Amino acid sequence: MAQNKEKMMRIFVLMWMVLLSLLLNGCAMVSLKQQTNADYIAIKRDDVLSKGVLSEASMTTVSVVGLARAECEKKLPECIEKIAALEETEADMRLAALSELWLLQAKSLEKNKQPFETIQDALLESARYAYAYLFFGSRDPKQRVLESRQTQIVEYYNYAIQQFVGNNAKRYAVEDWRELAETGQMQLGKWRLQSDMSQLNLPDGMAWPKDIVIASNLKFAGLRNVYQRDGFGAELVAILDDEPLLQTDQPFSETNTAPATLIVHFQGQNLDEVLQTHDLNIQSFDPFTYDSITINHKKVPLAANFTAPYGVWLAESGFAKQAIKTLLGRDGGIEKPHVFLMQPYDPNKRILLMVHGLASSPEAWVNMANEILGDVKLRQTYQIWQVYYPTNMPIVLNHVAIRHIVNETMQHFDPQGKNIASQNMVLVGHSMGGVIGRMMIANDGGALDEWFKEALGVDKIPPRILPLVRFEPMPQIGRVVFIAAPHQGTQMAGGKVGRLIGSVVRLPFRTLQTLEQSLADAFSNNRRDLLRLQKDGIFVPNSIDNLDEKNRFVIANRNIRISETIPYHSIIAQRKPNVPLEQSNDGVVPYLSAHLAHAQSEKVIVAADHSVQEHPQAILEIRRILNEDMKTLSR
Repeated sequence: MAQNKEKMMRIFVLMWMVLLSLLLNGCAMVSLKQQTNADYIAIKRDDVLSKGVLSEASMTTVSVVGLARAECEKKLPECIEKIAALEETEADMRLAALSELWLLQAKSLEKNKQPFETIQDALLESARYAYAYLFFGSRDPKQRVLESRQTQIVEYYNYAIQQFVGNNAKRYAVEDWRELAETGQMQLGKWRLQSDMSQLNLPDGMAWPKDIVIASNLKFAGLRNVYQRDGFGAELVAILDDEPLLQTDQPFSETNTAPATLIVHFQGQNLDEVLQTHDLNIQSFDPFTYDSITINHKKVPLAANFTAPYGVWLAESGFAKQAIKTLLGRDGGIEKPHVFLMQPYDPNKRILLMVHGLASSPEAWVNMANEILGDVKLRQTYQIWQVYYPTNMPIVLNHVAIRHIVNETMQHFDPQGKNIASQNMVLVGHSMGGVIGRMMIANDGGALDEWFKEALGVDKIPPRILPLVRFEPMPQIGRVVFIAAPHQGTQMAGGKVGRLIGSVVRLPFRTLQTLEQSLADAFSNNRRDLLRLQKDGIFVPNSIDNLDEKNRFVIANRNIRISETIPYHSIIAQRKPNVPLEQSNDGVVPYLSAHLAHAQSEKVIVAADHSVQEHPQAILEIRRILNEDMKTLSR
């Protein structure tokens, strides 16, 4: 009995000791369980931008001041104040946490519809601490280049500046921002702003864009990929002009949108000065020209979005409807060719000239141009020019007009023809654009004379209109790519469908007037033929007629001589894989019409249609050809 009591007493004492141990250790117990890779990644990456909560890295700093997550997020101003006072905490940890806390504060203020000025202040404070962390912290950015925390802080800065600029652009009139650019300074609350737009490549006379759009807020349909460059700065789209397209007497225009990377510098020579200043310097860069920036002796890559400006330009162009109106000769179409520069003219980049096909527009190149803009090497070597022309016009007229506007545009930028941009142009022509492209690198050799004399009903072509059929290769062109080009014409153009379409194609009235006046001038010394032409009229073929394989122009045009010194390539579509190649077509153009015997290369894309220029394999082939072209010229 005594032994049982003693045994029970020992058990009772042991239980109390265990209980006392648990109480003294605050019930601290460690258990172990497996977590998934997804959970591990989420814990590392979830933050104020992805989940709207503080990251685990910031919570490590918050715990130092004795606050739990819920308490800190509920009382953000108090949490910020306590962490800002933590002098004994590692500076980088404190700066990083404060950047995220201020960003969370800005999002909270915006959600609760608080005054604009308080949101603006919170965004700039977030950017300030990110800026201090990156460039005035205890370690160089290169020392932590593989750390996910540094990537997060760059994203906080970029986001805060994007929102700051975007919100202000919406709130303030354009005149206010123009004042900033013209006077160099502007007061926004407690912040004093200075600006530097010298690296943005704005058009002559423009001090500030007409509007600014945040690139990351845009989503496009019709573009397969969005090409960006990771780095530092706010990715923006600068709207340079809101006037309707082609409202200019010039033969060319730069697109009214441009990529811009914006940096806000917080003035100061050391950490303390940066954390105290209210002086800001806004600096904008053209990311085509600048790929990095140096801040406090530290070189960092500049962020960029190359797709967004291109997408905005196309989305607002109205090209699709305009191209159809042009073909039918309706109001709202275009009456003469025009060259669009996809970026500000660069004398040190070669020109990639794109010429679309029938009933089309620059939209035909949407993905091909975007892929070239997204390729670093190609982007650094080529600048894209796109020809937009009235596809209802006879090919001989378009050919001469396009030659003229391309030459005039190049003369405008480089009268002496000495720049890299004035040499070794690469022309890419789709469909009818390929037919025109072939004429631009050919010598007529008199091949079109008989056709033209027959069309005019004369024995001799008047000198004044002889340039329509007399031409030599353009010396600026160094290589050509033909895509689904009907060099030998197409049966479809002369068939029922082609005749039906051709019957509704109308030439612009101004063109007919100009042609009539040109003929009157040309026959001014030949009154008999002039009276005959005025009485009987002259049959002016439209673009559909010019693609019919039985058309006299098409038959004559087969005999023009392509320059032997200019390499050219063919990309051809074969719609039905089970049909022998020589009997195949792309639904519009037969293989034998698109085939050129002496092409340097020929790429046949199987199971593709006439719009093959948008096919991934065609884009890959273009990239191959351009890379080969770069290597050839560098030898």
